Amino acid sequence: MRLLRGDRQGLHPGAISTAAQYDEWNTDDEFLAWLWNELYPGEPLPAPES
Repeated sequence: MRLLRGDRQGLHPGAISTAAQYDEWNTDDEFLAWLWNELYPGEPLPAPES
């Protein structure tokens, strides 16, 4: 959930894009939204921290 809210502290640079590079996502956020929906179908995405 932290990643969806924009908290990427401690994550290796490029980790998300490396995980998503083999599919059609253009941004890390698109990939994370897809992953959330796969793991928690029907649950709303967590809102970004302001």
